[in-house]
Amino acid sequence: MDFANPSSIRSEMIRVARDILLLSVDTAIPKLDAEEWKKLERQLRITWEYGDRLCSVFGNWIEPEKLSLIMEIQDEIWNILAIYSTFPDVIGVPDDKLPIKKVGSAKADKTVFERTISSHVKNVLEKAILLLTKLDK
Repeated sequence: MDFANPSSIRSEMIRVARDILLLSVDTAIPKLDAEEWKKLERQLRITWEYGDRLCSVFGNWIEPEKLSLIMEIQDEIWNILAIYSTFPDVIGVPDDKLPIKKVGSAKADKTVFERTISSHVKNVLEKAILLLTKLDK
């Protein structure tokens, strides 16, 4: 990778997202513990805020297709944050420490949340790949 060439950097980011990250999402999300979730939440909020500033400051000069992708990425991030914020007593909690429910299983709920979050993470990565690809055109 040529660090002086933004196109080369973007190509490497695309390669890593496509060939490594996308393939590991389904197994990586369930492995995150509570501390890792807190770190991920902070980073997702920062990323969402940077996207918001980017749209606010440069939105008039960003091509509509690229602006739309940025906003779609933000939506996916928001969906992840909403699930995590709503169920912090389930997500990232070891199975033996999950709250006891009167109806249903907290473990089953946790699995559904993890699958849903994994889907949103994949959408973020796919949209980021598309955005990075469009930046070279």
